[in-house]
Amino acid sequence: MAGNRKLIALYRRLVNELSLFRRANLADGQQIPVSVSEHRAILKAIAAGDGEAASRALRDHVLDSKARTLRKQSDTPLGAAPPRLAPPAVRSARRSAAVPTAPTTAPARKAKHA
Repeated sequence: MAGNRKLIALYRRLVNELSLFRRANLADGQQIPVSVSEHRAILKAIAAGDGEAASRALRDHVLDSKARTLRKQSDTPLGAAPPRLAPPAVRSARRSAAVPTAPTTAPARKAKHA
């Protein structure tokens, strides 16, 4: 993250907050294919160097995730125990099978002309 301490702190705080929602949304496994598809669209746009498409895909993912979270919360009785995640080894296997790896090379940048 380029050594930006404020950005790193913000990222860590965001990850901590979102982990609770991810846990609830992905625990039953039904939403994993949807989430993977959305992440693939984001990565594809980034790899293509298409900032506008990446922005749209990210915004759509965030808004759709919010809608799924709100639906899931309305379906869960108050005071119910949070869903349990699969053991780490199972989650890791799912993740490596479902999520594509990032490109090993960065997209070519256009040369700046003086």
